[in-house]
Amino acid sequence: MQIHSGRFKGQRIKTVKNFPYRPTQSIVRKSLFDTIEPLNCKNF
Repeated sequence: MQIHSGRFKGQRIKTVKNFPYRPTQSIVRKSLFDTIEPLNCKNF
């Protein structure tokens, strides 16, 4: 996994091999949060 923003941008996080989860692809995750970011200050 890789960090995409902040002070540690570009750093990789070491993970355990054969861990029983599959992280979301970074492009999809970044796109999701870029989409919902403008809603951060909205009240529902």
